[in-house]
Parts: sequence; C-alpha cells; structure tokens
Amino acid sequence: MPDNPFLQPATPVTSQFTMAEITETDPEVKIKIAAEDSAREKAYKRLSSYAPAVGDRVLIASISGTYVILGKVV
Repeated sequence: MPDNPFLQPATPVTSQFTMAEITETDPEVKIKIAAEDSAREKAYKRLSSYAPAVGDRVLIASISGTYVILGKVV
C-alpha cells in the first residue's frame, strides 16, 4: 500500500489508570501493580474517601511520576 501523506501515523495509547492490590496498610499503604510480579516498596497516597484494607483490588492513577490510589473496585 503506498504511503498516504494525509494519514497520520498511529500513536500508542497509554492509560493513566491501572489496577493494583493493597499489600500493606500499616504504617503506610503499599501496592502490587497487576502486571508486576512483586509488591512495591514505596508507599502511595490515597484519596481520603477510601479506607484501604490488605487484599483490596484498587484503581490507581499515574500522576506526576507516581501513583495515587483512587479507591476499591467492587
């Protein structure tokens, strides 16, 4: 197929949202991202309306180079 000068190349779509599991809540909230094999050592912030519990599946948002826990997915 010949190159079309009017057709823009496809750009990969990256989501700012992903799923994770709460692995620790005391003293800080830690997560294991769904696509990864092990839990992360870094503590993450959460929305004040969400009370985390170990084992919760949560939606997280990538914001300014880190993740924010938005809440539990039920």
